[in-house]
Amino acid sequence: MVAKPLRILIVEDYEDDALLLINEVKKNGFDPVCERVDEQGLMEKMLDEREWDLLLVDYVMPEFNALKALEVIHERGLDIPFIIVSGEIGEALAVEAMRKGAHDYLMKDNLQRLGSVIDRELIEAKTRREHRQSVDGLKIAKEFSENLLETADTLIVTLNSEACITMFNKHAEDLTGYKKEDVIGRNWFELFIPQTDTQVIPKVFLKALENMSEVSRYENSIILKSGKERLLSWRNSVLRDISGNINGLLILGIDVSERKKAEEEREALMCKLKSRNKEIKQFTYAVSHDLKSPLITIQGYLGYLRKDVLEGEAKDFKSDIDYINNAAIKMKNMLDELLRVSRLGYALYEIKKLSLGNIADEAEQNVIGQLSKTDIKIKIAKDLDDVHGDEIKLIELFQNLLENSIKFMGKQERPVVEVGQRKSVNENIYYVKDNGMGIEPQFHEKIFGVFDKLNKKSEGIGMGLTIVKKIVELHEGRIWVESEGSDCGTTFCFTLNKKKEGKV
Repeated sequence: MVAKPLRILIVEDYEDDALLLINEVKKNGFDPVCERVDEQGLMEKMLDEREWDLLLVDYVMPEFNALKALEVIHERGLDIPFIIVSGEIGEALAVEAMRKGAHDYLMKDNLQRLGSVIDRELIEAKTRREHRQSVDGLKIAKEFSENLLETADTLIVTLNSEACITMFNKHAEDLTGYKKEDVIGRNWFELFIPQTDTQVIPKVFLKALENMSEVSRYENSIILKSGKERLLSWRNSVLRDISGNINGLLILGIDVSERKKAEEEREALMCKLKSRNKEIKQFTYAVSHDLKSPLITIQGYLGYLRKDVLEGEAKDFKSDIDYINNAAIKMKNMLDELLRVSRLGYALYEIKKLSLGNIADEAEQNVIGQLSKTDIKIKIAKDLDDVHGDEIKLIELFQNLLENSIKFMGKQERPVVEVGQRKSVNENIYYVKDNGMGIEPQFHEKIFGVFDKLNKKSEGIGMGLTIVKKIVELHEGRIWVESEGSDCGTTFCFTLNKKKEGKV
């Protein structure tokens, strides 16, 4: 049988007693490497220089003793089997030594137990060492987990089976504005879930407790301490007790408010681009179609002019040239209006807070010349709100709508145009209403098109309402017409949703 190596520090003032101990150790199957010391300084030196498996210590020496040796061990935080071997030690002294940390004691004249005591203490020392390593490992793991939780840029919360908060990490504090001590033990749903979700989210929680995989990921908003809401994307994981029963939930939340906002803005932009592309196609078609009319007129009367020249019909020259000139003027006017509309989307505007009542009054002054030739009364509401917009463009908007009402008033006994507003759920609706000729429902969209004129004999080239629609859209609003048809009057309704001041 191969002897087991054993490093022994013997604290003994008699060399013969030390040799006796060494021989007894060898008899029990060990191969000892030993050093003997009999003073505190030498003991400390040996402990600093080497590692030891065992201490065999005499209880009383001239310059040293076992209790002082124990103090040296404890001061260094060492856990080495400490066995007292003495020729003279009473039971009371032995108990005192054991109380202070000695592991066992033997009498020098009775060493039969030495081998079994060494075996036992080496095993117990190994067990204590493994336990310390396990505890240290758990401590390190705990510290690592806590550091991970506290430094993670994710909201991490644990809930018990009653949805009460049991853990709340640093990021959760930063995001919500609550301190950990303010929320531990409080119900998650009552504290953080908006009223609109109180019927839905608890059901998600209950499904998650049932370990339903389909609810492991979801999105919902939470209410911050400030009262604001943030949208979070969640991932759930069930927590279990030592018996494996589900007793809570670990929830990880990532703030996706900005991402969601960017997605919605992108979607809105895509819809806007699609709408603009559709408008461009319609615009291109209208332009190509309507510009052909004066060109055809010019081309036709150039043919007549050529014929008259060849036949010497001088009396028809002036008539032919007048037709050609009028067609050219019409084309010039159409091109001018097209250029004006196209510039609406690219010019620099100054958005500021304005009195809509003052805007409407200014527009009325601009059409006073047209009104003077009619019996039309314009009534402007006194309670019109202030709005954010470009002053010049909003005056143009009201002026065009007033001119349209004047132009298509028809023969009314008491012609009147009203400018006012009405409240809806989310916005104010402004309107210009007349009791004139009215517009059939099938033309409610068509009238805003380029060069679209319901009455071909009326003045203008059909761009007024196109410009109005463009101005409304520049103010992030929408416009529509309300009319039941012929002789039922017309109401042009629109919204203005521009909020921020400044140049755009």
